[in-house]
Amino acid sequence: MSSVSEERRKRQHSIKEGLQFIQSPLSYPGTQEQYAVYLHALVRNLFNEGNDIYRECDWRGSLIQYSEALSIANYAKSEEILIP
Repeated sequence: MSSVSEERRKRQHSIKEGLQFIQSPLSYPGTQEQYAVYLHALVRNLFNEGNDIYRECDWRGSLIQYSEALSIANYAKSEEILIP
């Protein structure tokens, strides 16, 4: 049995799908507001995953998650979407 909770497993899956979409040439199929919500959720998931990894004392892994979250937030800014 894995030590990763079902909630965390879903979050990891969501992050993987989100990063694949961001890196693809596809356009978001919804409105600008829906895209903003999507990007906010992706950044929040990355930070939450970074926090969980940090609590496991995997400093490098948490830094990767935090850095990816900041990169997505910067990308969102280029799309005129502010992620605080």
